[in-house]
Amino acid sequence: GLPSVIVNDTFARHYFGGASVVGRRLRMLWENGTPKEWRTIVGVVPDTFLKGSFNRPRTGAAVFLPLEESVPTYPTVVVRGPRAAKSLADPLRRALARLDPDLVPYGVGTPRTSLIATDGQSAVVTGIFTAFAAVACILATVGLYGVTSFAVGRRTKDLGIRMAMGASRERIITEVLREGGLQFAVGATGGVLLALAFVHFGASRLTDFLYEVSPRDPAVYAAVVALLAAATVVACLVPARRAARVAPMVALRSG
Repeated sequence: GLPSVIVNDTFARHYFGGASVVGRRLRMLWENGTPKEWRTIVGVVPDTFLKGSFNRPRTGAAVFLPLEESVPTYPTVVVRGPRAAKSLADPLRRALARLDPDLVPYGVGTPRTSLIATDGQSAVVTGIFTAFAAVACILATVGLYGVTSFAVGRRTKDLGIRMAMGASRERIITEVLREGGLQFAVGATGGVLLALAFVHFGASRLTDFLYEVSPRDPAVYAAVVALLAAATVVACLVPARRAARVAPMVALRSG
């Protein structure tokens, strides 16, 4: 019979329109364009990440040839057993020794440890960026709290006059929150614009440290803005409640 081949879902959809492909034939080309021999499709497998780094996996139409036709220099064998992964190392070594005593397994481990070893540098850089982002969020919250507290403190007399004239505590809190919200809106707008400008000039470098997300993903920007908005509410609510609890006569005597 003809040599066999296995294709993935994308290949089947792209070249056969999603129809049944088992039993169909195909021919691949050499680098110079010369066609190779005909092959029979014997199976279809789900799409997986192909050659490339963990950060930039390459997906698309793929064809898988029998192992005996093209043995790689460092083949990878994936085994799943009923016991814990660590307990399978020694049985695998013994089974390999029975097949060929000259073969020595290299890099025995779980898929997780392999990914960590391959992309450890990216994980470290991502962790550093995450730490910087957390520190920036904390500093922004503390700074906004300090500015809001200072502004409310300078307006204690004004707020006292308003409460003496009948303004409710809820109105005082709402006013302080509105001023903090205005500051946040200005800062968030400027920050998003600067981020988009930075991405425009450095998107190619950022992509190396991102996984399944775009530097221009609107969901990411929305999540960051929502997080900072929550921090703004917390930073403004404390001084606002403190100002609303001040007795009007005490506020009028201050300053």
